[in-house]
Amino acid sequence: MLPDNLKREFARQVIPTDANLILITHSHYQHMASALPLALAAVDPFCRIACVPEIAAQLRSTNLI
Repeated sequence: MLPDNLKREFARQVIPTDANLILITHSHYQHMASALPLALAAVDPFCRIACVPEIAAQLRSTNLI
């Protein structure tokens, strides 16, 4: 269970929905963790993630793409 202050912090965050290309230049955890929610929230059905093959393999291992 999250503390109330963290719940409020998460509730204030806004995920942009106008992305059509997400570029990941290196596999820092925060970048990897943010890429999928951004792609899933995108209104554009052709939104893509561009990255090197090693990062693509990590993203595919999530079974979300």
